[in-house]
Amino acid sequence: MENLSQSRLSDTPQSRFNWDNLIATIALRIRQSLDLPTILQTTADEGHQLLDSDRVLLYQFAPDWSGQVVVESVSEPRWSLLDRVVRDTCFEACWLEPYHEGKYAAISDVATANLSSCYADFLNNFEIKANLVIPLLCESQLWGLLIVHHCTVPRQWQSAEIEGLQQIAVHVGIAVHQALLLEQLQVAKANLETQVAERTVELEQVNQQLLGRMDECNLQVNELDQHKSQLAQLAVIVESSQDAIMSKTLDGIITSWNQAAERLFGYAAEEIIGKHVTELIPQERQFEEDVICRKIYQGERVDTYETQRMHQDGTLLDVALTISPIKDENGAVIGASKIARDISGRKAQ
Repeated sequence: MENLSQSRLSDTPQSRFNWDNLIATIALRIRQSLDLPTILQTTADEGHQLLDSDRVLLYQFAPDWSGQVVVESVSEPRWSLLDRVVRDTCFEACWLEPYHEGKYAAISDVATANLSSCYADFLNNFEIKANLVIPLLCESQLWGLLIVHHCTVPRQWQSAEIEGLQQIAVHVGIAVHQALLLEQLQVAKANLETQVAERTVELEQVNQQLLGRMDECNLQVNELDQHKSQLAQLAVIVESSQDAIMSKTLDGIITSWNQAAERLFGYAAEEIIGKHVTELIPQERQFEEDVICRKIYQGERVDTYETQRMHQDGTLLDVALTISPIKDENGAVIGASKIARDISGRKAQ
């Protein structure tokens, strides 16, 4: 395109020295700091001072290729474009592709340059007499533009100025890339910290639940130990009792049998457990069991019921019975406990 200049113009050793110093300054700032706004502002300020131009700005593209002036350095406040959002379809159509390719645009005199009318109007709107634009590439992608404006008179751009700005643009591209990497790292770090915090909360909740369950388990174990202790004490009491103590299911099957029962009825525990309770009841008194069972089913207790029961050898025994219902944890009757006391001696008197 006519407006893209790659020609080398004359320069001086002093100009080259000044540009080398500026490039070194920008490179040092990039090494010393990851603060992109500071680096961009330094680029604009130092470039403005060295070029003695009216306006030096750095322009960042948005995803839709509109853009915004993010930093600037101007000779007078009236030249300021800071934070101005700019979009021009003529500019996009004519200039974006060359900038993507890394080419620069140097216009020494807008009034005499061979420009399209829409682009000339675009430049005149900002009172631009001479224009130098260097693309800012980040990882080969067009990020923005480094732009120098002369707003009072035209200006012939020197090769040292163009090459110097091109080298600065390379360093700015590196700074942008570093800043993007840092931003990605910070986002990843923040996400990781959020995940760790959420996971920590979840683990703490699980830990509290486990501690609660452990407390419940410990309580249950303690209750079980107490229950076992109580059962052991009860077993000792039952075994040491002078009264015959037995238990049976609702169907009348004997399930327990203490030593006093062995002595009273003559059956060893292994002989009688599992047998029906009618083994101990004389034929003529078996009707009593039905009466007793009905009361037990209703949860009633039978106190000191005097009757006769039968020894293993067939001998009739005078006994006083106390029968109590056995209930489960829900209060349902599941069996009966019988205490039989030998009253033969009292009957004989």
